[in-house]
Amino acid sequence: MATSTDFIGHIGIEPPLNPDQIECVTALRKVGERASRAARPSGWQVSDDGRCLTLSGDSKYGDPAKWLRYLIKWHLKPGGHRTDGVVVGCRRDTKELFCVHVSAGRVSEKDLWPRSVEPREVRRRTTATHTPDPPGAANVIDLASRRARA
Repeated sequence: MATSTDFIGHIGIEPPLNPDQIECVTALRKVGERASRAARPSGWQVSDDGRCLTLSGDSKYGDPAKWLRYLIKWHLKPGGHRTDGVVVGCRRDTKELFCVHVSAGRVSEKDLWPRSVEPREVRRRTTATHTPDPPGAANVIDLASRRARA
């Protein structure tokens, strides 16, 4: 069953992309990028004036943050383009609400609901190597023993 995600927001691009650059980013949307060995094409699309990127949500497209990092690193940054903006997505099946944020070309992701205080990439790394504490467990720091050593 196909999963669909609704998105709102955009990533601004300054200076705007020229027609050749727009065509290049559009091509990645259709066929993917062989060099990155992406299984699915990019869901990012460029506005007609080349000033922003928006996102389509469908299971046929790959990970939006990975694709955005790829686009910035290999297509936008080398051309001297600055990227800033926020796109918020809501998965229709799980109702997961998340955002992809770009500031000066740096891409970050964060789950908004269910609520999490850690960015997605940090949580992915820690959950793979660390078993979380059970709900209600407290982190206790023994200050008395620390003072005794000082």
